[in-house]
Amino acid sequence: MKTSLKTFSLCLSLAALSGCATTQITNHQANTAQSINAQDALGSAIQSQLRTSFGYRTDIAVTNAMQRDALATAGTTTDATNCEQVHDTAYIAWLKQLQAAGVDIENLDASAYQDKLDAFKAQFNECQTQATAAEFDTDGFFEKNTQLPIDAQFDQFFDAYQAHSEQPATKHSALDAKKAALTDAYLIKPSRIEVMGNYQPLAGHITILPIAEYQSKNLQARITQPMYFDLKKGDLYLWADHLALINSQALDKELGTAWHNKWLKIPLNDDSLPKDFYKKFLQGLLDAKKQSFYSLDTSSFTWTNADSLINLPHLREQLTDAQLQIITGSDRIIRAQPSMQAKNFADYIFADTLYNAIIEAIPEYQAVFMPPERTIEEGESRIIINQITGEPPTDITADEEVKLNSRTMIHVLLSYLAQVMDGYMASTQNQTQSESSAYAPVSHYGLQGKGLKWMHQRYYLGDQTQTSSTPLVVDSFTTIIPVMHDTFARLPSAHRMPNDANSVNLFEYGNDLFARLKEGDNHYLKAMIAMTTGIGAAADDGADYELPYDEMEVIPDEPDLDDTPDTP
Repeated sequence: MKTSLKTFSLCLSLAALSGCATTQITNHQANTAQSINAQDALGSAIQSQLRTSFGYRTDIAVTNAMQRDALATAGTTTDATNCEQVHDTAYIAWLKQLQAAGVDIENLDASAYQDKLDAFKAQFNECQTQATAAEFDTDGFFEKNTQLPIDAQFDQFFDAYQAHSEQPATKHSALDAKKAALTDAYLIKPSRIEVMGNYQPLAGHITILPIAEYQSKNLQARITQPMYFDLKKGDLYLWADHLALINSQALDKELGTAWHNKWLKIPLNDDSLPKDFYKKFLQGLLDAKKQSFYSLDTSSFTWTNADSLINLPHLREQLTDAQLQIITGSDRIIRAQPSMQAKNFADYIFADTLYNAIIEAIPEYQAVFMPPERTIEEGESRIIINQITGEPPTDITADEEVKLNSRTMIHVLLSYLAQVMDGYMASTQNQTQSESSAYAPVSHYGLQGKGLKWMHQRYYLGDQTQTSSTPLVVDSFTTIIPVMHDTFARLPSAHRMPNDANSVNLFEYGNDLFARLKEGDNHYLKAMIAMTTGIGAAADDGADYELPYDEMEVIPDEPDLDDTPDTP
């Protein structure tokens, strides 16, 4: 889930800031602390915090209160569907009244109730008229613009239609309000999402335990996904039980219980990469986060107070009393809310810095995605970046079949980073600016001593560029706590710490699986694997491949133009 991964950034993404600050906070009083630049103070607090081991607990709360409030205050819609619903409901209620009064509705004399029936019809027609008026009048538009040339008519038509479509939709049906209430009562309130774990740099590992629960009167469900990251070796482990069912149903019919009580090992530092690559990669990641963090304007970080935070709409109902007390007990709080444009630029700086660090560590991956020189314009600043020069790149898929390994993962990462950079440069060249939104994400950090005590993040799920929309509100609150023991206490005791004996190397397993699928007769899986990974082919060279249908049966015959009758 996207939101829970934000918690992981406390240990990995935020850990990369450990070398980004130089200012130290020596006075803990609020008035002295707020005389320090908030950006430097936050970087210093993160640096100090991540020098020690700690546990963390994140609670993620979701609410559709904004949607329910908007539906409660908006008028009812007059669309055609609602007109029929209102008419049918009123008509059925009237028939029930007649039946209760002893009237035989099966043999009803319509003439005796003609006035009532005419009233029903008039109300329905008026409702339909209002609904039609809310739609764009295409015929009326062209009637008013007949004097214009055809090209000009269509240009103005598209502009007028788009402007009409972008008008805020402030009306709704009663059904919409009911759906929002039911969603809150039966989906949102019974659900709970939590992420906990430990960050232990001296021990060389990070543990992450996402937990999702649903509790209602007739159903109680709980699912966890243990994750373990070995910082020293560069290995990521995922508990395999949950993934085994999906894999056995979708790909590997022969899997059986091979993944039962096993970890899936994803080695980020195997023999496919240079021996010192992992160390250089971590250094590049640290530098990328540092450059990205300080590329944000200092105005994006401000000192604030507990009252300002707690007064965020619907925050009190999202947090527990204990969490609210933690906030009110903090006298040093930093608010971080960069603009969308600033965030996009920071993302670009991160991608560019990490991209070039990887290229420098693996010269044969010389920039195949970017021109040798490019210009970035940010406000009044103009930056010219020169790519690292070297031998022409070689395509890793050209001479040999692709294998799943760390090298392949890095190649995919480079492609993604290049897309981020391309997208940002295209937006600057096209001079497209992200629209401001009332629903911009915001983060708050509570400082204690020289480190962090807690972190709050608010996100809005929905189109952030449409200010008329009412998105879902997501609040995550992370508390820094002492290191927890037995984070994976629900796992069998012999499997709480991953090792080679209780884990399956995902790369080795994947290569074996693809080899078996290639030799099998499932052409659909062959085609899927070939398209997504480049491994194998949909069918072997020279082999006859029969489609599961006769393609001639699904291709319609083309009409014979000579036999087409002339239109009178």
